[in-house]
Amino acid sequence: MIRRRLHWLLLLLMLLASGVCIIIFGIGWSENYDYDYIVYSRRLPSDQVHVNTEVADDLASKVRILCFVTTTVSYQDRALAVNATWLKRCTRHLFVTSLPLPIFHPNNVLHLPDIPDGRQHLTAKTFATLQHLYLHELGTYDWFIKADDDVYLIVENLRLMLSKLSPDDPVYLGHHFRLKVHNGYMSGGASYVLSRGALSIMGKQGLPQNGGKCKPEEPDEDVEVGRCLEAVGVLPYSTVDTYGRETFHPWILPDTLFSSRPRRYDLHDKQAGPDCCSQLTISFHYIKPPNMYTLEMMLYHIDVYGRHPDDVILRQKLFQPHVELVLHTETEPSVQMMTHCDEVCVCVCV
Repeated sequence: MIRRRLHWLLLLLMLLASGVCIIIFGIGWSENYDYDYIVYSRRLPSDQVHVNTEVADDLASKVRILCFVTTTVSYQDRALAVNATWLKRCTRHLFVTSLPLPIFHPNNVLHLPDIPDGRQHLTAKTFATLQHLYLHELGTYDWFIKADDDVYLIVENLRLMLSKLSPDDPVYLGHHFRLKVHNGYMSGGASYVLSRGALSIMGKQGLPQNGGKCKPEEPDEDVEVGRCLEAVGVLPYSTVDTYGRETFHPWILPDTLFSSRPRRYDLHDKQAGPDCCSQLTISFHYIKPPNMYTLEMMLYHIDVYGRHPDDVILRQKLFQPHVELVLHTETEPSVQMMTHCDEVCVCVCV
């Protein structure tokens, strides 16, 4: 009898825990939300948030990032949320759209009227943006990040990872998927990063506007970018930390945290619980505007007294970037990973 009661008590606790998780991670967010975005996007004055940003500010002056966000007029609430939260931490940013976006300053909008909105045209839109950056921004910025309007980026953590690499090398970063491209490709949803060196090679040899090898008419934008980069010799780099934890997350938050099921696309086996995510996680995908503001509040306006990250240890030990190759296959590949490298190295596929 006691054992049966304990069984039911345990079941009840599990149900309660599941309910809390649903509340925290927004599974139950209504599609018909009606929030006061002006209140949510208001920035607190510096004398109300007591935090020392000297380390992050110093890194921001050394690692110059241009972030471009693909969006549409129909998703202006997403674009507003992105603009009010993480995007301001990029060195420069652009919204890429087919129709004008008068809610933003024209200098921050790349208007592509000849390319319609819609997922089927996203590849053409992305290649046109990369062509613009190659022609007009290549000498000004070190790194170029493509993001959707439903991704949340922690730009300070991204800068730390990028500070360990040379922007003049051909570098391609993101959440590594292992299918469809010989060396895999980076998830477009989680956002991906190109170095100045990678964009330069892509512009000269790959972009179709310059007679290159890329195919802008194909529907899967992130796959085609991966194929294009591979065709011109730009290799993917690992973005897991030294403990094997992911930094770019293409799945919804509950799946990211609670699911340990192996994903067919993921190069690395997916971990559940605290091992799901690096301490210096960089991106979360499928973030709706209310959750965007919630993440901003939790990360930048709320602290735990007496706790702060060890900047020296994190800078020295958490990221050890290296080239990461994968054997192309439509089934489970056998990959020997080198997750602990003191310097840039190549992972061997068997």
